[in-house]
Amino acid sequence: MKNNVIFNIDQSLIDLFLRDIYKDIRRIEVIKIDNNTVLRRYSDGVVSISDEVEFLNKLNFCKDKNWLIPPILNITDDYIDFKYIRGIRLFNFLIELRYLFLVEHSKKALYVSEIIKDITIKNLENFQNLTSNFDLSRYSEYPVVEKLLSPITLLCDSSSFDYNLDEVKSDLSIISKYYKSISTTLFRDATPKNIIFDEPLLYYDNFIDDTDRRIKIRSLVNSDYFDEKLLSENLYHIDFTGCNYKCPKVDDFIAANLHECNIWIPSSQFFYNENINNTDFLVTIFVRYLRFGGRKLCYRIYNSIGHKIRFRFDYEKIYFEQLSFVTDKLIKELGIKGSELKKIFDYMSFLSDLTIDIDYLSLFFDNSDVKYYSGLFPDK
Repeated sequence: MKNNVIFNIDQSLIDLFLRDIYKDIRRIEVIKIDNNTVLRRYSDGVVSISDEVEFLNKLNFCKDKNWLIPPILNITDDYIDFKYIRGIRLFNFLIELRYLFLVEHSKKALYVSEIIKDITIKNLENFQNLTSNFDLSRYSEYPVVEKLLSPITLLCDSSSFDYNLDEVKSDLSIISKYYKSISTTLFRDATPKNIIFDEPLLYYDNFIDDTDRRIKIRSLVNSDYFDEKLLSENLYHIDFTGCNYKCPKVDDFIAANLHECNIWIPSSQFFYNENINNTDFLVTIFVRYLRFGGRKLCYRIYNSIGHKIRFRFDYEKIYFEQLSFVTDKLIKELGIKGSELKKIFDYMSFLSDLTIDIDYLSLFFDNSDVKYYSGLFPDK
């Protein structure tokens, strides 16, 4: 493909980006109240504060819950105050462990990664067991077609990429129908980005930059500091705003195993190989990966400033390459046509290598006061 892509981004596309992709419109503050450091998160207008608090209280009242949520310190109609956890986002920790293993061949880093994976999978299993008693009729079906058309529209229509919309909608409708038929559990959004490791030794303010923090992590890994007890007792799960949707049981296991930050771990590869010929898995990973990769790529094209910070450790191309492979399987399993989807995923893979110098979002929307971050809010 030619590298000279010309983008023609208008207000309607910016509105779609803000409505369905942009996460940084959510207002967050870190403040001091009575000698406590508080994370104040304002309502995003999608899930009300009262509904979110009701859900969190339901979880906290479950006597068999074996994982942690940051304590709620105060509630109003506009925001929730959580105890601020001074540690490291699990995603960022796994990124550093990945470097230590893949680049420096540290077997101890791999061992710690497997411990983390085992704990988070057990936490997810517990979440699904606890919520299996919730009244699912109160929760919404995931709007699959709408959610998957958003990144396709944003990425293809902005550059006049030619595709057959009718065929794409038909294929997505088939996938959506199957996805909804197996949606028997609540969506958790169990990626490592939604877990914080409460370890003050790794808090970002202690270091000059990522390289400086990696030196500390390397030292602690080599001294066997990170054992199962320390990890299991200090992982805090955050962001339950997506729990208003139903999803297939395997959905969150895909998020917990096959996010880019942990797909390299052997147990994750085992999970993938064990499920790759299962139709439930194929349909669900199609939906999850198009949202994973689509959001990141939309940031790259529309909000280059935000992408360089929020997704500086992500490389979305991995998702689109996998989506082409999965689409081939769904052609056989579900009878979708797939040719237009594969063409789109090839184009998205190509776009993933572009460097965008213009921040198109800022031309239409004042984001000058937005604080972008990739780890714990607020990064340096």
